[in-house]
Amino acid sequence: MFNLRETVDNDIKAFSGLSTNRQFEILDKGPQKFIVRHKDGTHDFPQAIVFETDSINNRISIRAGTAIVLAVKPEIGPDGECLLKVDGKYLRFWQVSKEALESLFFGP
Repeated sequence: MFNLRETVDNDIKAFSGLSTNRQFEILDKGPQKFIVRHKDGTHDFPQAIVFETDSINNRISIRAGTAIVLAVKPEIGPDGECLLKVDGKYLRFWQVSKEALESLFFGP
């Protein structure tokens, strides 16, 4: 979860560096959950992305409001690298971050 949070944080910083009026922040809700939302705080669910670990199933659920955007499972890929598995495909942390944040950053 730490690696994914770090990747998401870097993506937020990169997006904030663009000339845009949209700014975002991460709210930590303990070691197993964090939320990305508009920095001004006026926008809330579903315009927030929730990342939360499910320690029973060893998965990370990524939600927009109550709808699950992705459910990923950390695994060691064929080349020995730690990756996130989604629907039978291995993705890197940046790919999962992109998929999770794209609609929040560029949506209405």
